[in-house]
This record gives sequence, C-alpha cells and structure tokens, in this order.
Amino acid sequence: MKLKIRSVPDGVAPLSIREKWIGVEIEVDPSLLKAYEAFEKSGLPNLDGIGGGTTPPGCRPVFFADAMDALRAKGKYWVADYWEHAFGTSLPVLAFDQNCCEVI
Repeated sequence: MKLKIRSVPDGVAPLSIREKWIGVEIEVDPSLLKAYEAFEKSGLPNLDGIGGGTTPPGCRPVFFADAMDALRAKGKYWVADYWEHAFGTSLPVLAFDQNCCEVI
C-alpha cells in the first residue's frame, strides 16, 4: 500500500518545500494506519510532533524514514535533506491531510 501526494500539504515547512511532495508515493505501514484509526475512534488527541499540535481526523500517517526514501527515489534529495536537518530523528511519523493525498 502506498500514499500518493496529489496536492500541496499543509504544514510548517515553507511552501517551496511542501510543493515538492506532489507526485511522491510513500510506502504505508498498515499497522501504523490502523493505530491512527484507533486513536481517531478513541477521541484522544493525536500529537503530530510538530509544534505540539494535534493531527486532524482523517490524516494519513507514514514513517518519516519511508517518506525520506520516497523523496529521494523521485530525485528530490535536497527536500529530504531539509526535513532531516529540520527534524532529525525527533519526528518518527509524518501525517498528511487526507485532502492532499490518496491511498493507492
């Protein structure tokens, strides 16, 4: 299963960085997706690790390392470098709003 980014995702990164996600296909770990769905059903806040915010309902989670691999597979090395420099290993999961992506 993969997550394909179809439009610019919301987020804290500059627009020029976020635009580079379009067209990227990221491997999705089904167990991670199930864990997020369980959190949504529980009504508990789901922290996204960025700025102490919460992940809105319907977000699609991917492991950070898988997202970086997908960027590099598309030749977007400097974008992956930006994310790794900005967050290092402190961000194990990225969550994309369901409105900017689809599970394929």
